[in-house]
Amino acid sequence: MSELHYDVLVHDGLPRHREQRLPDGSPIVSSPVATTLIYGDNDAVLVDPPFTYEQVHRVGEWVKSFGRRLVAVYATHGHGDHWFGTELLLQRFPGAVAYATEGTIAMMHQQGTAGRAQMWDVDFPGQIPPSPVVYHPVPDWGITLEGHQLLAVEVGHTDTDDTTVLHVPSIGLVVAGDVAYNGVHQYLLESAHGGIEAWLAALEKVAALHPRAVVAGHKNKELPDDPSILDQTRDYLVNAQRLLAEKLSPQEYFDQMTALYPNRLNVGPVWYSAVALLSDPSAPVSEAEQWFFDDYLPTWIGVCAGTVDRTSDFILDYWSAPLNWSDDQGSRWILQPADVVAVLEQLHTRLREAGYADTAVPDKKVTVYHDNGAAIEVIWARLRADGSEIERLAAHFELARGTGGWRIVGIQAVSTASDSLNDVWQQQH
Repeated sequence: MSELHYDVLVHDGLPRHREQRLPDGSPIVSSPVATTLIYGDNDAVLVDPPFTYEQVHRVGEWVKSFGRRLVAVYATHGHGDHWFGTELLLQRFPGAVAYATEGTIAMMHQQGTAGRAQMWDVDFPGQIPPSPVVYHPVPDWGITLEGHQLLAVEVGHTDTDDTTVLHVPSIGLVVAGDVAYNGVHQYLLESAHGGIEAWLAALEKVAALHPRAVVAGHKNKELPDDPSILDQTRDYLVNAQRLLAEKLSPQEYFDQMTALYPNRLNVGPVWYSAVALLSDPSAPVSEAEQWFFDDYLPTWIGVCAGTVDRTSDFILDYWSAPLNWSDDQGSRWILQPADVVAVLEQLHTRLREAGYADTAVPDKKVTVYHDNGAAIEVIWARLRADGSEIERLAAHFELARGTGGWRIVGIQAVSTASDSLNDVWQQQH
């Protein structure tokens, strides 16, 4: 049996195009993300492929340099920066099979659709390749590499739900995904309602494996893969939990965490996690709802009906590019602002010609993901001046907020005759 080895390629963080900024006005960037290659004499397994075209090309060249046959890919969890590039990578290595746990695969289906529209393609427009879910459930016995077992260990919620680590007992290696961080500020946006407690329990599960090396999914490339990062991750969580319990302002929390950990990379997650976890939870709901129904909708109706005088560029005050658009005719990405304007101008023209004058809203629902992301579902009844109905639609809008305010980043719409959103979505499923 050959001896296994591993190597790690760390991709630097990328500027996020979202308009949100740090307290000092500087832009937010993504965290550095690590891809791991485990290899023997002839074959190799890749863990956590990256998410942009450029990163995938870099990984492909890196894997090629080892001279091994790539036989499998494993994703530790469903966050897009750990798997969006898989299908593109498999085009270069068609003999490899992609594996993940059932929980990870379920999250991939969300991250690859609504998650992309609501966040990833807003932050990194045009940089992410198509991301169909090409993963297969990992067998109970794990992945076999030249006679060695690579075991998927489910640890539950850490920085998101249903996370795992890949354990290689023969060399004492744990590829930890986002269960452990190494010299990088931790993402706590999904840590409300017991999330930190669950993460602390997950760290105990990993420590019980007695690893000799732990590769973090987000790491400072200058730091070793020492198991002590499990304790460092735990220490960070305990301090964050203490400060969050004090109900500080987002700014106070940000200042104290960055003072406690001045050498960790990328303060962005500290800030946007603080804004989400320490702001008034009712504020984003009321703000998103007010923007949509008291600002966007009356303006849309007025321009379309000819009672509000605005040029077509007003559309970009409310809609973003790229835009994910799905309707009865299919789904597509509209990448350029001019194309977004053109598509919505065509809709305006069609409705004007039909005598459009108003919209009734028989049903609506507002969901807030966090301080800068929301979804609004509505039943639209588009009416003529005499009250007759032109058409009725059920629509799901994905919203994102930057310094310029809320924008629509995705829409899914279907024709309906119903007054109830519940009826529509039951029919769709």
